[in-house]
Amino acid sequence: TVEIKHIGLDGVTANIKRLEPDSTFNFQYILYAFTSGAADTTTSTEPSSMKFQLGDIALHNIRATYHDDVTGNDVVFNLKDFNTNIKTFDPAQSLYEIPSIKVSGINTSVRQYKPLLEPKPMAQVEAESTAPFQLTLHLNTIDFNHIQASYANDVSAMAASVNLGSLKTEVKNIDLATLLVQLNKIQLDSTAIKVTLAKSQQAVVTKEEVKKEVTAQANNPWKVELTSIELNHNSLVYDDNNQPEAKAGMDYSHLAMNNFNADAANIVLTPTQYNGDLNQLTFNEKSGFELQKLSTSFFYGDKEA
Repeated sequence: TVEIKHIGLDGVTANIKRLEPDSTFNFQYILYAFTSGAADTTTSTEPSSMKFQLGDIALHNIRATYHDDVTGNDVVFNLKDFNTNIKTFDPAQSLYEIPSIKVSGINTSVRQYKPLLEPKPMAQVEAESTAPFQLTLHLNTIDFNHIQASYANDVSAMAASVNLGSLKTEVKNIDLATLLVQLNKIQLDSTAIKVTLAKSQQAVVTKEEVKKEVTAQANNPWKVELTSIELNHNSLVYDDNNQPEAKAGMDYSHLAMNNFNADAANIVLTPTQYNGDLNQLTFNEKSGFELQKLSTSFFYGDKEA
């Protein structure tokens, strides 16, 4: 048994790169130094006897860069604070119990210069989506604050950004084997989300592949239950520049929503059913449309609404 009561890192920087024409990472020589002789090709069906006991993990002022020409990824990651405690850590049984996760002050960017998604037959997408989750994960509280993230794909002509003020989640149960997710509360405050598809054929390909993935996942028996969800002072911008802008009215290919607020309870989401109680929904849209208040109990199924 390996017992570690505390892991702390402060002011750590890691730079990882694999630049063409080289085919190895800059730290590869370290791995070579710890390996020698012929590789062991034997396999064992017995589970590992190694057990781990982990306690608190605290990371402060962490910076990492990752530049890989082989996969086409250029990533910069900065973290101010990360704190968690791990109650159960059992890789042999794929069992993990993490009572709390608290993250503050992330600033990260991801640039890809290879296609985000390659076209695949629908049968392959469905087969990949139905692969079983060999993981048991127990969570309780998740608290994210002051997160800035941006993504750009040069080939697929897609860009996205998130400026997250606060995200708080209380988890009741996550059962990946049965695809059941139960959350007591989600609260998202002061968050801005922006997604842009540039005018290109690759952006159209990406959108079509996403549709395939959504369709494939809808065929799985996912069930999400939310006791309470609150959205306060959020905004959303979506632009699909492959579609012309509407001359009047709300344009669903070019949306800009501000002051988006929602309060809902008893939400149940499955591939064939949506129901819950919407206590309040308000937002403003750039077209001039203003929803001052909407409240309702709703039900939508594949056969009735």
